[in-house]
Amino acid sequence: MGTKLLSIAQTAEALGVSRDTIRRLIHRRELHSVRVSRRVMVPQREIERVCEDGCGSQARIETDQAKEAFSMRASE
Repeated sequence: MGTKLLSIAQTAEALGVSRDTIRRLIHRRELHSVRVSRRVMVPQREIERVCEDGCGSQARIETDQAKEAFSMRASE
């Protein structure tokens, strides 16, 4: 049986973050994704890995977002 794939929206809901956050994590290669036709999908095992590592917690992601926003403002 194949690996279950979730959409970006489903992944965001599972981790309690926004779709944009999931896209950023994928772009930074912190979250593995696969393309199925034109859709970007996240394997369920990736969500489990993120939860096990603890880096998917809301506090960790919000901290990363704050750091990113600060660095963008500082570079302006």
